[in-house]
Amino acid sequence: MRKQYKNITNCVLKRTGGFNIIVNKFPKNKAKFLGLMHFYDAILDLCEETPIVYGSLAVFLYKKNGGMVVNDIDALIHEKEFNKLMQKLKYHKIKHKYSKKWHMLQVFNGNLKIEFDSIEFWQRALPKKTVMFKVQNVKLNVVSLKTLTNIYKKASQTSKDNSQGNAKKYLFLKKLK
Repeated sequence: MRKQYKNITNCVLKRTGGFNIIVNKFPKNKAKFLGLMHFYDAILDLCEETPIVYGSLAVFLYKKNGGMVVNDIDALIHEKEFNKLMQKLKYHKIKHKYSKKWHMLQVFNGNLKIEFDSIEFWQRALPKKTVMFKVQNVKLNVVSLKTLTNIYKKASQTSKDNSQGNAKKYLFLKKLK
């Protein structure tokens, strides 16, 4: 049974049976995106806590248009949950890779990837306020727009491998505030 994080922000775009932002648009790579949503929903059933989505999927959800590509899902969980999740992945014969050095657990299904990052290592100071989105009947617990903007601001300043891409996302998110 998944634990919910406290202080969930109830942000409503369209109300349908609860407080969710319903997303009916798709990124450019719709087929892969739908596969990712289906795969993420299946992996959520194995999680004991509700992951917090961030990264390009979160940017897409706030952007609300199909001009992006979402190649994977980045989510935050407590590092102590890694071992429990890995045992379940192994039991269900789901391909995964753990990096103690990078404090992350990657889960694979063909060309689909979900990356669980340690909230303690990567986003220690992350405010726990989140927004609930619903995509293809999958409920996503997503960092707030303010938090996502701050994450990309920091990434654009410190990233060695994608500082320009992170800066572009930061500038876009900054305009949405």
